Amino acid sequence: MCPDFDVAATGVFTLGKLPIEYGAPTVISANVQNPGLNTMTNVTVSMNLTGSNSFSDVQVIPSIAPGANVVLILLLIPSVF
Repeated sequence: MCPDFDVAATGVFTLGKLPIEYGAPTVISANVQNPGLNTMTNVTVSMNLTGSNSFSDVQVIPSIAPGANVVLILLLIPSVF
């Protein structure tokens, strides 16, 4: 049974290892799915990475229909080379 209101991050994708100088910016994509029974609106998605090249981003998805997927594209620009 599906909940009435639900959103899930079903995948985060990026390349594994890149030479910093030639791999900048690094593209990170995240797949967000609505497995629920109702349309979700104004869904806030945040990504936070820690380490020598920390990264934070927040995006708002205006609307996701039931059963639909949205792919978010994030660009990580390293601050340490």
